Amino acid sequence: MSQQKADEAHRLTVLTWNVQGRAPAGAGLSRVLDQVVPDLILLQEVDPDDLAADATLADWQWYAVKGPGRTGMAILSRHQPLQVETLGPGGLPGGDKVWDRPRVLLARLSLADGKDLLALNVHARAPMPVPFLHAGPRNRQLTALGTWVAERLATGNRIVVAGDFNSVRRRLDGLVDCAEAVRPQATWRPFGVPWLPALLRLDRVFVSPSITPLANRVMCRASWSDHCPLLATLSL
Repeated sequence: MSQQKADEAHRLTVLTWNVQGRAPAGAGLSRVLDQVVPDLILLQEVDPDDLAADATLADWQWYAVKGPGRTGMAILSRHQPLQVETLGPGGLPGGDKVWDRPRVLLARLSLADGKDLLALNVHARAPMPVPFLHAGPRNRQLTALGTWVAERLATGNRIVVAGDFNSVRRRLDGLVDCAEAVRPQATWRPFGVPWLPALLRLDRVFVSPSITPLANRVMCRASWSDHCPLLATLSL
């Protein structure tokens, strides 16, 4: 194996993006893919029917789950075979009291380095209408998620947890925040127009300690969503 192929086998790029209920084409996915070729794409607020109709994604393997309105979620992979499942109330701590709808997708990936990876796509509940008064449901979801992740870390799993956390300050015990390890950047703005810069960091990529963050890129100019695509480059 050449050095370049060896490096590629130990590198993973993860794109997470809340497309604000828009079809991926309308949100700007083709513009993003013209600039980067991620190994894994985690989408929030996406409709599975829009994915099926998007010719840009014909070569991708994907799994999606519908939500109320256009609040579905999806995991897409270009290279690795996917085994994907929705972690509903029965699969996460807290049950129906914490999880109002499917908010976590889990992909079990077999990577080129011969080792497995657990990749979680997260869309935590927004603390609306008044964030400091209505943060309880979101906090309970992220606490329950942290409990689930800690149990898997304890058994030696490699883990990536990414998505829209709807929180400006959030850590998951035992995991590394890629942006804090490389360069924190805001990911959300009030309106989905490419010329408007992001103001808050609501989207994150967390990794287990054995994974090293190499780069953190926010691509606001490619996005017609209020969230900007967030691309993390990782060394396995």
